[in-house]
Amino acid sequence: MTAAESSAIMAAAEPFERRGQRRLLLVAAGLLVAAFVPLSGLPAPLQALLPALCILLATAPLFASFARGGSYGRMALFAALWWGCGCIWLCGLDPVLGPFAWLAAIILAVLQTAPLGWVLARLRTRWGVSDFLWWAPIAYTGWEWARSFPPTGTPWFSLGYAFWKLPVLCQLAEVTGVPGISFVIATIGAGLARPLLGRRDDRLQLALGVGLFGGLLFYGTARLATIDVTSGRTVRVALVQPDIAFQEKKATPAIEQFESVMALTRGIAPGEDLVIWPETAVPALVERPPYRGELAAQARRMGCTLVAGAFHEVVGDGTWPPADLAARGLRPISNAAILFGPDGGVADVYSKVRLVVFGEYTPGRQYPWISPIARQSPQFFAGRRLRAVDTPLGRLGLGICYESVFPGDCRAFVRDGAQALVILTNDDQLLQMGARQHFEQAVFRCIENRRWMARVANGGISAVIDPAGRVVAASNWDERTVVRGELHLRGGRTLEVRLGGWFGALCAIMTLVAMFAPRPRRPRGED
Repeated sequence: MTAAESSAIMAAAEPFERRGQRRLLLVAAGLLVAAFVPLSGLPAPLQALLPALCILLATAPLFASFARGGSYGRMALFAALWWGCGCIWLCGLDPVLGPFAWLAAIILAVLQTAPLGWVLARLRTRWGVSDFLWWAPIAYTGWEWARSFPPTGTPWFSLGYAFWKLPVLCQLAEVTGVPGISFVIATIGAGLARPLLGRRDDRLQLALGVGLFGGLLFYGTARLATIDVTSGRTVRVALVQPDIAFQEKKATPAIEQFESVMALTRGIAPGEDLVIWPETAVPALVERPPYRGELAAQARRMGCTLVAGAFHEVVGDGTWPPADLAARGLRPISNAAILFGPDGGVADVYSKVRLVVFGEYTPGRQYPWISPIARQSPQFFAGRRLRAVDTPLGRLGLGICYESVFPGDCRAFVRDGAQALVILTNDDQLLQMGARQHFEQAVFRCIENRRWMARVANGGISAVIDPAGRVVAASNWDERTVVRGELHLRGGRTLEVRLGGWFGALCAIMTLVAMFAPRPRRPRGED
C-alpha cells in the first residue's frame, strides 16, 4: 500500500473515529451524573453501591477518548454535558433567574474544565498513549484540587464524594483529603480504559487500582475499629428544620416566618444544651424588635445556647463597607449567626465570609454604574475571617451554607480551635438533587477534621454526623421537624488539617513537571 492510499484510508476513517470519541464522552458524562443523583426510592444498599459503581467506571471512557485525541473543544463539550445535566436543579431556583443560574454554572464549568483537555492532550503527545494513561489520574486529581478554591472555584462533583454512604472507603480523607480518594478512583478508570483501547493484555494499571482500592478498604476498616468518636464533652443538640418553601418565604412577612420557627422551638423539651436554627431563619435584622428579645427570652427559658441564622448589621468582625454606602442605597448587612447564651445575652456573632456570587452580592457593586443593579437583590457584606466562636459549651466552627463546601474553610475553623462543626444552611431552593449534593460534601468535612458536625437546613437535610462520616441522626428531605442528637467536643489535628490540600497540590506539581519535562525517547513504532 502506498503512502497516499494509507493517508486516504485514515482520512476516510477519521469521522467515524470522532463519533466514537464523542460517544465515549457521552458515556462518561452520563456515569458522572448518575453518581450524584439521589436514589431515595431504592433500598439502602443500592443507594450506596450504585453511585460507587458509576464513579468507578466514569473516568474510563473519558481517558479512553482523550487517548485517541482531542483537546479544549472536546473537554468543553464534556463539561457542558456533565454539569448541564448534573446541575439541572439550578433551573428550579427561580422561574426567571433559575435558567440563567444554570447557564452561568455551565459556562463556569466549561472555563474550569476545558484547560484539563489541553493538559491531557499535551501529556498524550509527549508520553504516548500507554504512559499517558499513567499520568491521567494524577492530572485529573491535580485539576480537581486546583478548581476547588473560592470564590469561583468549587469542589462540587469531586470523584470521592460519590463514596459518602460508604464510610469504610472514605477514612483516607483524614490524610489526603478527598483528592486521595479521587486518585484511587481515577487510577481504576485509567486501568479500565486500556481494554477500551484494545490493550487487553495491559492489566498492570488496573491491578494497581484494585490494589489501591483494597488499601482504602483496609485503612477504613482499621480506622473505624480504632477511632473513639465519643471521647470529649457531650453536648445535647436540637436542630430546628422549619421547611419553609422558597416561594413561601418570598410571600410571607418576616415576622410570620420567625413565629413559625419559634413554634417548633417551643416544642423542644428542656434539657438540650444547644439549639440551632438554619441560615436566615430570621429574614430580618435581628436587632429589631421583637426578634432579639424573643430569642434571648427563649434561650433563658430553655437554659441552652441558641444559635439563630439572621441578618445583622456589620460590626466588629465584619468587612467595613465604603463610607458612602448609604448614599448608594445599600446597607451594611451581613448574613450572620447570632449566639445567645443560657442567660439570654449575645455570646458571639459570626458573619458569613464565603458569600455566593450574585446570590448574596453583586461584583463591582462599589461602582456607581453597578450599584443601581445591585439594589435589585439582597446585598450582604462578608465577615473579615473564618474563625471559631466562643460559646458557653466550648469553641465551635460555625459555618454558613457554602462554607461547608470548601475543605479549607472548615480547616480554618479547626485550626482556630473549633471542637465541633456547626453548619447553618438554607437549601430550600436547591431541590432534592442539589440539596443532596450539598449535604454529601459536608460528610467529608467531618472525616478530614475528625470533628462532629451538627448541620441544620431550612428545607434540605438536617443531620448529626460523627467524625467518621457516619450520619447518626437526620431529617427526611422536605420535612418540618426537629432533629435531636449528641455532639462530642474534640481536639487534635489530622494530617489533612496540618498540611491542608497537600496531596492535590502534589498531583498538580507532578502534572506540571510531566508536561514540561524533556520529552522521553521511545523506541520507533511505540505510541
